[in-house]
Amino acid sequence: RDAPWGSQARAPAIINGQAVSWGELHARLGELGGRRALEELALDRALEQELQRRAVTIDGQDLRRERDLLTDQIGAPSTSDVLGEIRRQRGLGPQGFEDLIRRNAMLRALTRDSVRVEPREVDLAVQIRSGPRKSARILVTPTERQAASLRREILDAPGDRLDAFGARAAAHSIDASGARGGDIGAVSPVDPAYPDSLRRALSTLAPGQVSNVIAIDGGFAVLMAERDIPARSLSESERARIEQELLVRKQRLAMD
Repeated sequence: RDAPWGSQARAPAIINGQAVSWGELHARLGELGGRRALEELALDRALEQELQRRAVTIDGQDLRRERDLLTDQIGAPSTSDVLGEIRRQRGLGPQGFEDLIRRNAMLRALTRDSVRVEPREVDLAVQIRSGPRKSARILVTPTERQAASLRREILDAPGDRLDAFGARAAAHSIDASGARGGDIGAVSPVDPAYPDSLRRALSTLAPGQVSNVIAIDGGFAVLMAERDIPARSLSESERARIEQELLVRKQRLAMD
């Protein structure tokens, strides 16, 4: 409707009444299927229109920041080799990667003013990261009977109890940590990522002790404490980094 009929007739596609030129599609079609290329082009156009409506702009600094955020996730500097590896891991060609960077920059610009990190969120994250913790392992089964049976095997096994727990977690646990022998790393007693029942049980365990069977969503768990990790103080730069990580995480949710 919004483009002259002649131009529409020659166009390979129409998005919201606006003709799509072969030039816009050419680079994308070299890397993507036709439908996906049109979907991404439609999204980019919608984002650009929304940026214009809100009088928001992005520049080269915004694009560099998106590249840095991508490489920061893997703890590497933003170099051409690292960016090339990220492209390969995500199955993106040069055009697709540049489109992703620009799309992320547009989405972040549109959500920037709506995302805030509250001081209480930072305080909790700092407490989780720097407060006392316990390194632990977990074994999760579908039934209470199986969990109790495996717990008894672990307690009765000769030799190192940690090895016995890890072997049974690897063989029987339905938790994602099973592939790591049940290793869930360091757990804070205030971390809401873990059910309260697990945190309470873990807080009572000394290193090497195995918990009773604990009912959780989706199954029954047995915990083993490995070692106590004492609290430590964080520098101002570490606290600032935690706050930045929270902000990026909340921005990502808003962008999605």
